[in-house]
Amino acid sequence: MVGKVIAVVLILAIIAGGVYYMLLGRYDSIHDILANPTKYASRDVLVKGTVTETVPLSFIPGIDYTGAYSLAEKDAKIWVGTKGQIPQRGAVKVVRGKVETSLKIMGRDVGTVIIEKEQK
Repeated sequence: MVGKVIAVVLILAIIAGGVYYMLLGRYDSIHDILANPTKYASRDVLVKGTVTETVPLSFIPGIDYTGAYSLAEKDAKIWVGTKGQIPQRGAVKVVRGKVETSLKIMGRDVGTVIIEKEQK
């Protein structure tokens, strides 16, 4: 009986570890997204990085976003468009969003960005 309990506990621990890895432990690389944007185009990604710059956008007519912020991971940085609250510089954020290979703001192409769906 004790052996069965230990086996069940071990199986549950392995399953919990796998679920944790799938949900929180696997991030898409910002460097990889920027190096091969067509691979990630219109695809949901999960990235983690440090906020290095912020820009409010709500004052620009025709823009649906409250702002944008750059998210840095080692030697790569990508801009994230948000309809929510703009995070503080220096904050470490996990962002789930959709990659857009080209985004124009006021007629200017700002390149590959992530359109935020959720931030933690």
